[in-house]
Amino acid sequence: MEGDDANPRTQEEPLAAIQTAVEEAGPGQTVYVHPGEYFEFIEFRTDGDPNAPIIAATISGGSQLEM
Repeated sequence: MEGDDANPRTQEEPLAAIQTAVEEAGPGQTVYVHPGEYFEFIEFRTDGDPNAPIIAATISGGSQLEM
């Protein structure tokens, strides 16, 4: 699926870069990723919270997300 970082951040119109979503995520939020292979460096610069971590997960709930 093609994405664009100017998209409205929905399943139908996703961002292009996982890094953009990670940068916008805050404690307790989940970054969902469509199935596929992605080749990018991802840096978590925002801390989660022990009771509200930032989570990265596949949108389909299928195979695990490997980072």
